[in-house]
Amino acid sequence: MKLSEEIQQSTFRSVHTEAVLNLHFTSNWLLRIVQGELNAFGISHEQYNILRILRGNREGTYCLGDVQQRMLNRTANTTRLVEKLRKRGLLSRRPNPTNRRMVCVRITRAGLDLLKEMDGPIQEMDARMQAALSNEDASRLTEILEILRDRLEVTGPAESRQGRAVPPTSAGRTLTGHQPEGD
Repeated sequence: MKLSEEIQQSTFRSVHTEAVLNLHFTSNWLLRIVQGELNAFGISHEQYNILRILRGNREGTYCLGDVQQRMLNRTANTTRLVEKLRKRGLLSRRPNPTNRRMVCVRITRAGLDLLKEMDGPIQEMDARMQAALSNEDASRLTEILEILRDRLEVTGPAESRQGRAVPPTSAGRTLTGHQPEGD
């Protein structure tokens, strides 16, 4: 279904505005699908992301900052998410032996077992994606998204107080059509 039908908006300021809104809409739509699968396991997609990161480093531990740098949503409260996973016995945490201000985390056997149990439904979602997009379409989509991130990399005065980049358009508005804070 077209974005214009989904959000019941027939026109957009520009094709670029429509593309950005479509990206936001589709991202949220995909997250709802993933979260629907994860709900059966009592886990959020951010918690799932942390467990997957830790499974990839099974031989060692990661400090919280390392985990956050690898997360899909880097604005998530990693400390809170890790504590919830620790309370469920899915990971362990301990102070860094060389810098006690840092905390290291490691996936537990229970965390690995949960991920193994989740692999089936996640693989089914992957299969649905493969059926929906050809390899060429998926590669092109990845290429376009990477181009977008490369070209919109913003640092300096355009960053908001929360540390998130707010890329302005030539008209001084953000890509979603809103005036940046303070304007």
